[in-house]
Amino acid sequence: MIIIVHYKYYIQVNESYEIVQIFLNRLTVDILKEKHPVIIYDQLIDPNEFIKIFFKYMYISSREDTLSTSEYITNKSKFFIIWNSDQDKVCNVDIISPKYKNISDENFQFITAKLKFNQVLILPTHWTVRNSDEGKQLKYIQLDGPFSQLFQTIQTIQNSIMK
Repeated sequence: MIIIVHYKYYIQVNESYEIVQIFLNRLTVDILKEKHPVIIYDQLIDPNEFIKIFFKYMYISSREDTLSTSEYITNKSKFFIIWNSDQDKVCNVDIISPKYKNISDENFQFITAKLKFNQVLILPTHWTVRNSDEGKQLKYIQLDGPFSQLFQTIQTIQNSIMK
């Protein structure tokens, strides 16, 4: 029963297309539970340290990587945290709502967010992100809870069976 409740929460998406912009001292877990993308106004000294402190008990595993130009990633983790690590430039990130499941048909809408150096964007599950800056790479970390990890494994198995 517990797994079913968590699965319903995992697949639930927020249909409204809003982005929460907030200062770090105002960020709470309740804001993240609303399943809206969140941009933190403050430029953090070390985004990795922020993740270790704020998300300390919210995940069991993490994966860090870079987002290349024009690469689309749909978040299947509990949280997808992306930031600009380039001191010299502001980076553009396209954010795509989960209601656009097929982004290959070019009829989807997106919002472009501008991230300054060490400014953080937090994406909830099922949102898609794209780096729209030529020649720029953005750093990101995906944080998985036990249930998001379980559901990703189930989806991977289903996809391999369907092929």
